[in-house]
Amino acid sequence: MIVLLSTCKLFAQTLVDPVDSLQTQLDANGILASIFSGKSSKPAAVTEQVRNRTYWSVLPSAAYNPSVGFAVGVISSVGKYFGDPSTTTLSVINAGFYLSTSGRSTFEFKQNAFSAENKWNLQGTVQIGKTVAMDNGLGAGRRSFGEGSFFMNSTHFDNNPDAFPIRYVYIKANERIYRKLPTIYVGAGLSFNYYSHIDDDRKDIPISKTHNYRYSICNGFPVNSYQVNGLLFNFQFNNRDQPNRPFRGIYADIVLRSNQTWLGSNRNAMQVKFKFRKYWSLSSTHPNMFLRCGTGQTIC
Repeated sequence: MIVLLSTCKLFAQTLVDPVDSLQTQLDANGILASIFSGKSSKPAAVTEQVRNRTYWSVLPSAAYNPSVGFAVGVISSVGKYFGDPSTTTLSVINAGFYLSTSGRSTFEFKQNAFSAENKWNLQGTVQIGKTVAMDNGLGAGRRSFGEGSFFMNSTHFDNNPDAFPIRYVYIKANERIYRKLPTIYVGAGLSFNYYSHIDDDRKDIPISKTHNYRYSICNGFPVNSYQVNGLLFNFQFNNRDQPNRPFRGIYADIVLRSNQTWLGSNRNAMQVKFKFRKYWSLSSTHPNMFLRCGTGQTIC
């Protein structure tokens, strides 16, 4: 990926120690109010200024990737404290959209909100898009030589070891709510994933020869669309200084997902995911110079 214009979600006024950064600042509204009211123009309590302030930014983006071509879009971020900044994490909402020269597009909306003293944490994502993925058959990026030939309803299907680009449209939505306990967050939520208009992108062979078609027929899945909907149970440890651009702390998350047919999923299934991230700031005077180490793993 060659990034032509960085679109990091920044809040220029959000520093590691917002109290120090705002201690001597006074905005135009405060000056005008002091002139017409006759009151002192001395800033209000710093923590109250920070709490009532909304941090907002909109940035254009441009990028190039051989698989999607040139892509342009826009990213917007909003941040606000819903409690005392000294005990409450900054709540963040991010929204973005991009469109590529190959016809792929996506819209994403995310929120990560914290109540006063971080007693409750609400996290959610909505994604709508059109994209393409390489289908190598079963396995982690390995072409499928072992499927073999088979018959289905008197139709013969030859083994095909090729990889196929598959176009599809997706809608994803999940919402999780966490409750803070003495050392961790415990939560639950719902997740809905809908994939439709699944089709071979090459168009030079019958779709019946693609891995997606063969797998769907063999396992009783719809060929052109399917749903993966389930319940979420979460355990999280999070002591980062803020979620949007952390400079220090640890983030660890374990998600148990149970896909259920009564929620519309095509099959019942269980899934476990975990994430771990550790942040180190390399400078006390310039904390934006940081080092992050993180791992993510999915166990099906």
